[in-house]
Amino acid sequence: MTAPATATATDVGTARDDVDVMLPPARRLDAVLMGFIGAVIAGFGFWIPNFWTDEEATINAIDRPIDGLFRMVTTQVDAVHAVYYVLMEPWSIVLAIDPALIRLSSVVLIGFAVAGTVVLGQRLAGRWAGVFAGLVLALLPAVTDMAIEARSYPWSVAVAVWLTIVLVHALHDGRKRWWIGYALVASLLIALFLNSIVVLAAHGITVLLYRRGLRTVVSFIAAGAVGALLASPVVLLSVSQRSQVGWIQDPGWHTIRQVVVEQWFRDAVGFAVVAWLVVTVVIVVGLTRVTRLRPLLVVTVPWLIVPSTLLVGASFAFPLYTPRYLATGTPALALLIGTGISLIPWRAVRVAAVVGLAALTAGTYVGQRQPLRYSTEWREAATILEERYQPGDALLFNDEAYGPSQWTRGTLTIYGDRLSEYDDIALLESHLTNGRLRDDLVDPATLDARLAEADGVWIVWPESLGWDDSPIETALVNAGLQQTDTVTLEHTVLRYFDR
Repeated sequence: MTAPATATATDVGTARDDVDVMLPPARRLDAVLMGFIGAVIAGFGFWIPNFWTDEEATINAIDRPIDGLFRMVTTQVDAVHAVYYVLMEPWSIVLAIDPALIRLSSVVLIGFAVAGTVVLGQRLAGRWAGVFAGLVLALLPAVTDMAIEARSYPWSVAVAVWLTIVLVHALHDGRKRWWIGYALVASLLIALFLNSIVVLAAHGITVLLYRRGLRTVVSFIAAGAVGALLASPVVLLSVSQRSQVGWIQDPGWHTIRQVVVEQWFRDAVGFAVVAWLVVTVVIVVGLTRVTRLRPLLVVTVPWLIVPSTLLVGASFAFPLYTPRYLATGTPALALLIGTGISLIPWRAVRVAAVVGLAALTAGTYVGQRQPLRYSTEWREAATILEERYQPGDALLFNDEAYGPSQWTRGTLTIYGDRLSEYDDIALLESHLTNGRLRDDLVDPATLDARLAEADGVWIVWPESLGWDDSPIETALVNAGLQQTDTVTLEHTVLRYFDR
């Protein structure tokens, strides 16, 4: 069964009824049902992987009073994520139940993104194009990755989808209320993550291709400008902290693989090959034979291409591009693939195509849900430390780390309630009061003095970081402490020193 025609053969955008703007109740139910199914598929197993440093940053940011969060983002770091942290503040209540529940926010937002993709697909290409697009979005490896991580990317994807829906309404209705809505939702998208402003550039190409006239172009420009203006405090503050992305690589030959594969498919190369073949067929068919697909192409192709092109191009002047930063384009890819599947005339083959895509991503899907996917073992370390506690014991972590997997203090950040009886011997001031993302620690001389008075100390050390003759080992020995117990995990070593 193919999607019903939605455009004339001669013009993409002259007829006001070329898109089914108001969906009937059955199709609205499609969006709700697929949103739930998509959230289950993409979010299953969110509780399995250990947390890593980016997620620790989320928890550190929201596990403080709102005035403390404001102080942190305005004076120190992470203004680019300030709105996300504010939206996540209500979710902080689940930390006392189980820290892993913080990821439920991402699962829910992916559900909203899938629902929006279904709505958009049904309006642009027909009922089954929308349904299959929602399924494809829930299966995309980039989406199944971000759905089980407590970061802002699922929020950006969901807002980008619904912003595009508002744009389609505005183009086909033309009333001022839709452009006002566009400005408000665009401001949220930009404020959530500054790099998402490139979605508006893609929408600008769509507006031009729709050929609605000068008034529509002016309305779009005005709405986009108002949206940017409303988000400008966050934008300006984020630009002032641009040094925090100094770790991003300059673009090179590796960028091609990142744009073509990693950005959408992570390491699922087979999925990538099939997906790009389907996308190519849909674009060619839509441009040459099936003209009813042209509204879909006008919306999705700029959305797919323009953001990556702009961000990679800008990176030659100041490195900004990394695959994770362009999650907002995943619905465009899903819409093209889902439409391709819907064009298959045999229902059994369409079902087989979806199952085939699921098979192609199965290895990546399972890999994303491994407990040690980030090479951190904070949960396991906390369990052992909780069991081994003796009155008077202290905790000590490595201050030096050359990569996220070597940061062991996250054990205390995430599971502090379970380790509250320990003396945090290196703590100077908590992140809850210092206005910074992480705790302030004492200088080496002060640490030496504290160790000299300690009866027992557990040191949590990354296996990949050298231990022999390390400053911490030297300080422990100089304090008269000796190692009496060792617990070796896969990536972490717990050493106990006492007198």
